[in-house]
Amino acid sequence: MAERGNMINRNRMNLGEKVPLDTPLVIQLEASGVCNLECSFCPHGDANLRGLFPQEIMTPEMFQLFLKQAKEFPEKIKALRIIGLGEPLLNKDIAEFVKSAKESGSFENVEITTNVVALTKEMSTKLIDAGLDSLRVSLEALDAESFYKVAKRNINLDTMYENLEFFYNNRKECKLYIKITDIGLGDVSEEVFYEKYGRICDYICVEKVIENWPEFSAGAKGDAPMFDIEEYKEQKSICIQPFKLLCICANGDVVPCCSDWKRVLKVGNIAEESLKSIWTGDKLRNLQKHLLKMEQGGICKECMHPRLSQPDNIDDYRDEILKRMKS
Repeated sequence: MAERGNMINRNRMNLGEKVPLDTPLVIQLEASGVCNLECSFCPHGDANLRGLFPQEIMTPEMFQLFLKQAKEFPEKIKALRIIGLGEPLLNKDIAEFVKSAKESGSFENVEITTNVVALTKEMSTKLIDAGLDSLRVSLEALDAESFYKVAKRNINLDTMYENLEFFYNNRKECKLYIKITDIGLGDVSEEVFYEKYGRICDYICVEKVIENWPEFSAGAKGDAPMFDIEEYKEQKSICIQPFKLLCICANGDVVPCCSDWKRVLKVGNIAEESLKSIWTGDKLRNLQKHLLKMEQGGICKECMHPRLSQPDNIDDYRDEILKRMKS
């Protein structure tokens, strides 16, 4: 049976002593801004909001430009997480993206987060052979009626289960992580979820939906951390995201936060400026300074991410980091 709990890295560096970093720890890359679901807890699920953000598929040319620029950083990037507002498996070149990323040598791990609706046995084989390090699966519900209620789609969950089972049985070194939200679980016991899906994955978890989408209500059940893990329960004031990661959108736009679905905090575009230049540039650095000085406004003021969805805490290092930035 699978290990219960989020795949959090327990051997974490003290970011308060390291920031500012010369290389981002994580790149979140949007292979697809298009989604095949309309989940209630995502802006894709609101017809009035879907027109407020681009929905594009990343081209192979844009991905190769990204890989070229990722090589310019002095260190390996710890994780390339292929994720975003859309569903990555809708990009027909997704397996080639993984293969090229692994061959580039720029990333310690390459991961995909997916709702798994589009996963097939053929695609599973291609992703595994490409060298994918982990597949992170977000289930929307455990039965067809609840699935439609959450995601507005009729899905054959038996076929989905068979495809996941095939991936697990043929995964080689790739790790399979399956989670469901408390909203998707509904009134079903967590044990039912653990018993059924824990047989076909390496890690399994129930995740709490939180209100981390500015200007959009995800319908969270309460004000509790996303994961029942000590590192997440500790209260933080300063968001760590702009200090450790960059999000690359399908059209090359770069934002410093995965919650910025409207791209209000856009700091550049890789077709116009190199990723390394964006990482060390004034737009991002000024945002970091505002956060450290507790001057955050706009979408950062509303966001619950630092309080409910991050394990790292740099609150006590504010003055030290500001001094390092000046030097």
